Amino acid sequence: MTALTTRPADVLTWGHGPRTLEVFLEPTCPFSGRAFGKFDELMARTGEERLTLKIRLLPQPWHTFSPVTVRAVLAATTTEGGRDAAKRVLAAVFAHRERFEPT
Repeated sequence: MTALTTRPADVLTWGHGPRTLEVFLEPTCPFSGRAFGKFDELMARTGEERLTLKIRLLPQPWHTFSPVTVRAVLAATTTEGGRDAAKRVLAAVFAHRERFEPT
């Protein structure tokens, strides 16, 4: 039997500037998706030395699969890719958001 090693979760933070933008996102919310789509350009224009971007995940009960998708993003932070893996998961969920809403 092998011991299971765990990797600590990465914090969803980009940049290291003195100004902090803290956003609360829900992975299946269309408005969160629109905001998320603007973060790369914001960081590129502002610069990592001037801005710290912190993403907080906030499940919302009116989005049926919200808790499951939030857990998937958090699980990705514990993988080898850490926060960048979580960012890829968020991007994939936002790209296919309608599949996470029941009909």
